[in-house]
Amino acid sequence: MSERVVVETKEPLRVLVIPDTHSPYTNAKQLAAVVEFSKEFKPNFIVQIGDAWDQYTHSKYAKSLNLKTPRNEDNEGKQIIGEMWKAFRKAAPKAEMFMLRGNHDIRAAKRILEKAPDLEDAVTAFYKDLYTFPGVKTLEDDRSELVINDILFIHGYLSNLGDHVKYNRQSTVVGHSHKGGVHFMRYNGKTLFELNAGHLANDSLLPSSYTPQRTTFWTPGFGTLVTNKAGVVVPMFVPL
Repeated sequence: MSERVVVETKEPLRVLVIPDTHSPYTNAKQLAAVVEFSKEFKPNFIVQIGDAWDQYTHSKYAKSLNLKTPRNEDNEGKQIIGEMWKAFRKAAPKAEMFMLRGNHDIRAAKRILEKAPDLEDAVTAFYKDLYTFPGVKTLEDDRSELVINDILFIHGYLSNLGDHVKYNRQSTVVGHSHKGGVHFMRYNGKTLFELNAGHLANDSLLPSSYTPQRTTFWTPGFGTLVTNKAGVVVPMFVPL
């Protein structure tokens, strides 16, 4: 069931946005660089924007069954993401931490419920446990929304940078397309933005080969939001 989590704070924002990691096919070196950055950045919020898991073995498109078993993929993914959150809790102990779910995160549950909807309770309980980490609030499904001081955080579903802010008429932070950047628009006398946080997947591995061409415009990196001295929230994509 989708939910809308609203958080209000009077403190200046220092938000670190972790993009799609597609665990266990994550670029470990790039993820480690984000952890190091967080030590100096000292965020008060850390948001993983969804697609923490890849769930390659549960995809509908043509795939190799020789890479990993579903069990191995789930277990390795859980370990990598668990270690990631442990590292961020140590690097930024005062930060509130959230994790969204993306279209990859719900692949397995969708496949099961398409064939056996009577197993909904068991499937929901299994994946709730899989996505539970100490000190982290995980939102229920890929339609859930997080709002921090009127800034909307969703995984995203549209391909072009700026499409989500145009639809929402609200400053929006997304992932999904793996194409990091910032888009601004003027609406009702306000300057709104869309921040795409890019990705931290290892795009040389087989699960990332679903694109029609080896060359892509994917941009590894992460996002930040900082309230400046004038009280304006400044979005930034940090490439890696």
